[in-house]
Amino acid sequence: MIDGGVGANNPVACAVAEAIRLMRSGEVKANQIEASMDRIVNEICVLSVGTGGLGESLPWQEVRGWGATQWAPRIVDVVMDAPADIHRYIAEQIVTKGGTQHGQAYLRLQPQLEQKFGAIDNANPAYLKQLLAQTEAYLKTEVARIQAFLAF
Repeated sequence: MIDGGVGANNPVACAVAEAIRLMRSGEVKANQIEASMDRIVNEICVLSVGTGGLGESLPWQEVRGWGATQWAPRIVDVVMDAPADIHRYIAEQIVTKGGTQHGQAYLRLQPQLEQKFGAIDNANPAYLKQLLAQTEAYLKTEVARIQAFLAF
């Protein structure tokens, strides 16, 4: 068995694929008429809620000459972050049809966390309280986007 964080660190593409499968099989369709893929995709809206990111961008100018020594300390981050970004991109392109028709059909909420929150196994109450405070502060900055998405 593999933890979801390894297999699908961002399971949004899996969720979109499952929604399409269910709608095509008739489990979610209101009628039994064969639905076109366009019709199915037009019925899907995605609110993707992340658990927070610690990632920082590495400018190409800085990393283009890196070798194994420079990449080694960052390889776990690259291996974990890249698939999450790929899943996000695929799901967003599917439900927004490349941004042409339903620009409001996809919303990703992913707060950028301070590096001190990188310890994913820390259940200390003071640590969790700080994490919750940072999450609440992030959500306050996203109220307008969330309301616009829910109104769509």
